[in-house]
Amino acid sequence: MSNASVIIPTHNRPRLLPRAVESARAAGKDLEIIVVDDASTDETASVCRQLAGINYIRLERNQGVAG
Repeated sequence: MSNASVIIPTHNRPRLLPRAVESARAAGKDLEIIVVDDASTDETASVCRQLAGINYIRLERNQGVAG
């Protein structure tokens, strides 16, 4: 079990995801990185499949900031 979890919310920002994940990894060791995709309509899912060591969760309906 990880010591901490980093949650990265995203919506239609695939080009920013690799940098965000690398930043989370640089924060420390023994981290769980979770990317929550708020129903993106672009290539976000494809980019996430290429990022090793993350947990990807996709919401089927856009919930916005409050979600």
